[in-house]
Amino acid sequence: MSSPSPSSPGPSPSLSAGLDVASLLLKGGAALGGLMVGYSACRLSYFVCRYVWNSSKYRELPASEESMPVWTAKDPTGKFEDFLESIRDKDKPGQFRKLVDCGPFFDGRRIVLINDPDVFATVLNDLKAFPKYPVHATEVYIGDGLLNAKGAQWHRQRKLLTPLFHFKALKQALPHMVRRVKTVVAQIDQEIDQNTDNRTIRCRDTFNDLALQIMMDCVFPGKFDGPWMMEAWEISTRFSNTYFIGRLILGWPWDLLPLPSALGLHLRVWRIAQRVKAAIRDTKRRLQQQEAEQGSGKVEAGGNLVEMLVSTDGISDHQVLLEALTFLGAGHATTSNMLCWALYHLAKYPDKQAKLHREIDEMFGGEPIAPEDYMRLEYCRAVIKETLRLRPLIAYMERLSHKKIHVDGHTIPPGTAVWLGTYFLHHDERYWEDPEAFMPERWLEEVPDEGPDANPQDSGVTAHHATLTDKMRTAGGRAPRYQAATPFNHPYAYVPFAAGPRNCIGQKFALQESMVILCELFQRFEVSLAGPDRVKAMFPITMIPLNIHIAFKRRTTFYFSNNTHTTSSNTSQASTAPSTPLLPAAAV
Repeated sequence: MSSPSPSSPGPSPSLSAGLDVASLLLKGGAALGGLMVGYSACRLSYFVCRYVWNSSKYRELPASEESMPVWTAKDPTGKFEDFLESIRDKDKPGQFRKLVDCGPFFDGRRIVLINDPDVFATVLNDLKAFPKYPVHATEVYIGDGLLNAKGAQWHRQRKLLTPLFHFKALKQALPHMVRRVKTVVAQIDQEIDQNTDNRTIRCRDTFNDLALQIMMDCVFPGKFDGPWMMEAWEISTRFSNTYFIGRLILGWPWDLLPLPSALGLHLRVWRIAQRVKAAIRDTKRRLQQQEAEQGSGKVEAGGNLVEMLVSTDGISDHQVLLEALTFLGAGHATTSNMLCWALYHLAKYPDKQAKLHREIDEMFGGEPIAPEDYMRLEYCRAVIKETLRLRPLIAYMERLSHKKIHVDGHTIPPGTAVWLGTYFLHHDERYWEDPEAFMPERWLEEVPDEGPDANPQDSGVTAHHATLTDKMRTAGGRAPRYQAATPFNHPYAYVPFAAGPRNCIGQKFALQESMVILCELFQRFEVSLAGPDRVKAMFPITMIPLNIHIAFKRRTTFYFSNNTHTTSSNTSQASTAPSTPLLPAAAV
């Protein structure tokens, strides 16, 4: 009879504990997953019920031809322009409809698009009745910074930040702008020398990086890891629209999903925030050390936003972080898109480009440009204004109505997602002559040139322009050709930077930066489209150009002393330009 086999040993205590932990994690994960699914299902059901319940309030409104045009408006492949055209009045092609029911938004509210400057004036000046929409695509990046803050919080932040954008701050930012764009000019020059066709092709990335680098110089003190920040920011903003839609539909469960546009986006933004926090800590430590060494109160802040914010009473470190991220993100996107659209239009219309060349040449005579002279270029300013009219940075501004709005004989009820159609207002023949044409001249009045002894003010020239004229004559240059004009017939027919109390606090900064970049580029180069025109607009957060490729060549025609000079197209401009070099030797 065989003896009984010994009993098998049980699992080790450590293995048993590990299995218990794994079991708990699986159960916890299943419970969390169930909670997420349940919450999102209830949220979606609520949105559907809200939309159906309120549908009767909108039956009398003129409806869009599409069932859910918000998908077209947010499409990342260039269908955004189809949405723009769907709002056009079919009976009057030069006009857009004043009121369009655009169906459901992602949260179940009804979208109503408005194209009426009188309503713009009402909505943009009544922040209590028409606040910004509760959810915005930029919230994941900049939280409750100035762009997204609401109510009393916004009023407080705006009051604190407004002094940081006065004339002195703009003047301090100018050297950063000039230095960075001269670097890009030198790079383009070098590439032209290396290419057999005497040109080089640049896309949107070049000017996106340039604007971001300028913004980093103006926001952060000292050296900052620019290449890392540019790459991190570009990857993060790639998923902004997907995050916005997912977060709005599913709520907080979206933030926990292991996707690049969900949890992955939060991790990238967290890494960016850690770099910015480190810069803020270093700045505070350095300023405190300087104050201790000086022993006589606060040290005057330098010419960057972080130092100015840290030195401002009443702003916490967290608020400094949010505002630094706000101006880093919103600031560079504004300028880079504005610049790309300006280059696109100037490349399409060589006659307009030639006028800009002529203004630069006649104003500066081929000499290097003094910092205070950039803002004198009225035609350059008009190019930017016209660019912002044709391609406004924000195609429509989102507001939430808390009271009724009366438009064109119809009533929009409270609780509506109101889209103020900036693009449509800027392209409507009721407010603009030939609205689809690129005409910088519409922003200008010709200034009579009656000789060196004439008094400009005798001809109705503004005091501002008369001062510039006298200064140019004293310096031996030619008086500017233009002064500003107002081509629209309603004060709210042109709102590229919004209007009312929540207008863009950085608009003067963006205008100055764009003028510096355009002036430096067009003093040296001429541009054209690099191939067929396949450029389309996309609107993830701001209106950006898709498929844009601009060819840069050295200029061959110059306008000095009322004479036109031509150089060979295949030789370096530094050796062939008349009278004086077009750029200082360091920039060539």
